Amino acid sequence: MVVRRWRALRVLGFVAFAALVVALAGALLDRISTLNPNIPKIREMLALEHETNAVIYIGDSTTLDGVNPVEVESTLGLRGYNMASGGQSLLEAEMLLRNYLAHNARPRFVVLGLFVNRSDGARNMNPEIYFGLPGDLRDIMWRKANEQGMTNANLSFKLYNSVKAYRYRSNISYVLDYLHKHFVSHESRASALVRGHLALDYSKRQKPVTGAERSTAELNQAGLDSFLDFCEQQQLPVVMFEPPNTPGFSAITLSRETILAAIAQRVANRKSVTFHSFNDAGSLTYAPDEWSGRNHLNRKGAIRFTREQLVPYLREAQASPAAR
Repeated sequence: MVVRRWRALRVLGFVAFAALVVALAGALLDRISTLNPNIPKIREMLALEHETNAVIYIGDSTTLDGVNPVEVESTLGLRGYNMASGGQSLLEAEMLLRNYLAHNARPRFVVLGLFVNRSDGARNMNPEIYFGLPGDLRDIMWRKANEQGMTNANLSFKLYNSVKAYRYRSNISYVLDYLHKHFVSHESRASALVRGHLALDYSKRQKPVTGAERSTAELNQAGLDSFLDFCEQQQLPVVMFEPPNTPGFSAITLSRETILAAIAQRVANRKSVTFHSFNDAGSLTYAPDEWSGRNHLNRKGAIRFTREQLVPYLREAQASPAAR
């Protein structure tokens, strides 16, 4: 009997020790999450309260890096906040907007960036967004995630991501990358959040796009409809745009024309929705030192894009009856 109790205590001790290690690892990975710029950005925008912005910019990393709200405000007087995040799906954009409207003043219009050449269809939920939402919005998000066929809308998503050591496991790669850049290559990765815009202070020359990289783009049309339906219910005009891409990237993207046709159909069917592409023929010619990576502008490129291309587009939107 004594032996059995001793074995049971050893098992319980091992379980407790393992649980402690997992908890400490999760706490440590959470503390160093600032090395991943996407996490503090998501936390910042989920915590916004009592803000008064005329414009909310929303979308994935191409919008996060490419749109500088300060440039718009200095020219048009439209105060704004960039609520985009890396890998953001249309469902996440809707839920973030819902959360924003619950705690802040209603903007005059929403500017939605669409990376048309996106190949993954953005069908994965970011646990930082899901778990950061209040309970009522999590319920709505879970229902819509299943309706829209999000690939990780299952019990394991909730179970595993409730453990911080699992949720923040990807931060290990950011630590290794930081150590390599700091001690080996001495390559800077400096950045700053400017009204929600991730201003990147480095440039990286990109390899030429080749036909071997051909991929099929996907648009979550149900997610786009849900986002536009919500904005229509809130009487919020939506100004959609496609940001600049690396030259030649569209040529290797299959299904691009189909996606553009689907977007055009929604613009035709909705009076308060517009779309303009700043890609391909509609793009400026950006120098190598204006890109931080493929399809992503750095601070210098973002200022130029916002000032020279987005501002004229928003000037038209500002003058439209729907935005008044």
